[in-house]
Amino acid sequence: MKTSILLFVFVYVFAVTTSDTPKNDQTNSNRYTHPLLELYVKLHAGNSNITKAGQKQTSQLFLNSVEHQGWNGDEFNSYHKIDHVYQSGRRTETHHSYRSDIEAGWDVVSRDLYEYENDRLLTIVSQIKNGQGFQNEYRVSFTYQFIDNQYYLSETMDQFWNASLSDWINDERVVLVESGGKINYGESSSWVGDDWYTYELFFFEEQDDDLHITYQEPYGHMWMNTERQVYKNYNTKDLNNLFLNEFNVVESGSFLEFAEMMPDYTGQYWTGDDWLDAERQITVVDYNWQTGEMISKQISGQFFDEGWITTTEVRISYEDGMKSEMVLYLVEDYESGDPSPNYAELFEYNELGLVHFIVQKQAPEEVEKIANQEELEIFGRLMLVWGETTTSIGKEFIPVVFSLGNAYPNPFNPSTVIPFDAQTAGEISIRVYDMLGRHVATLASGLYPAGSHSIRFDATGLSSGVYLVRMTAPGIQQVRRVTLLK
Repeated sequence: MKTSILLFVFVYVFAVTTSDTPKNDQTNSNRYTHPLLELYVKLHAGNSNITKAGQKQTSQLFLNSVEHQGWNGDEFNSYHKIDHVYQSGRRTETHHSYRSDIEAGWDVVSRDLYEYENDRLLTIVSQIKNGQGFQNEYRVSFTYQFIDNQYYLSETMDQFWNASLSDWINDERVVLVESGGKINYGESSSWVGDDWYTYELFFFEEQDDDLHITYQEPYGHMWMNTERQVYKNYNTKDLNNLFLNEFNVVESGSFLEFAEMMPDYTGQYWTGDDWLDAERQITVVDYNWQTGEMISKQISGQFFDEGWITTTEVRISYEDGMKSEMVLYLVEDYESGDPSPNYAELFEYNELGLVHFIVQKQAPEEVEKIANQEELEIFGRLMLVWGETTTSIGKEFIPVVFSLGNAYPNPFNPSTVIPFDAQTAGEISIRVYDMLGRHVATLASGLYPAGSHSIRFDATGLSSGVYLVRMTAPGIQQVRRVTLLK
């Protein structure tokens, strides 16, 4: 069942962001995948700060529209447009429009309506346009629980509209259960007859600084393990922060930006007696060790068959701390292991450092294998338009514009590099403490511009052990653990 839901996630993202785009079948069927995407799509919408962008004085920049454009060999032409409407700093509507040709006007075909309570998103209602106006189609509802000084999602419920009954009918539900101040497990259920039928359980367990997510399905009157993922140096708070901080990536139309934010993991399946490795993601990062700037990142997807075999690679290049291109490589011949580029996204920025264009390229249908992304053909482009709006949501509303990444390598000896992001310029302090709370190093202190940054932590002279790296920035405090092994 989880596999089918994950498939729906990609079909949904594909349909919403690229409907009618001219692509070949190979590109459509080969996207970056990750087991957290299922949970991500179910839980990420509960963030009132729907698009994180930047700040200009006292105003916040919002993503106003995304236009999907096709390439005809001479120029880009827009065919699908997504417009967002805001009130008091919160998104209230999203409109999806199409046009039949470049001379025609835009026809709105559907819209999403957002409802809030105490600055938290309560419902998203999807409506389609017909001859009489807009008609309800689908609704997603959210409830929350307050744990450890922050809000976590406690339930999402999906309903569809029954026009003949003029009422909402239950469809799917996910419930997250708290115990001991942490999210302990979740239940996925479908509405059958007049009650909820639970078809899957997933448990969150933190072991030795790692997060284990274990899935179970019913077998007779028992629940049986099916699969699990192990995330190194990760916890449930990291997971919640991931879902809350990265929402705008979904809406940009990019297919590959998921890869940059999803953590590495090892996926395992249950034999009935033991867990055996099945798949994993591995990320390798290259830095300029003099400046600490990230140069490139390679994210590999692998499966296990008497050894680890690479099937996909997402290669990311950076220039001046900004992402310049992301390329998806596929390995067709597992014996040779030679990857071939299949799809690419090239990023262009405006004067404020926000993404303005994402140029999309794909492998030519008539070519069996190509060597590099320069041989890929342009087929489309995404145009992002940003604008200003007031943010009078209230004292509790704080835009999430800073984040502290995972150190690499970790464990380390004697030094490691720690990335961090600033979606707007701001005062940032990053300090290191030992497990007794003693300050041992200051890595950053001062005003940093918007963009991706990284700093080097040299632990020469310190004893082996676990250290806490704490970032303090406007509206946020975030902590990562690093382990020094000598």
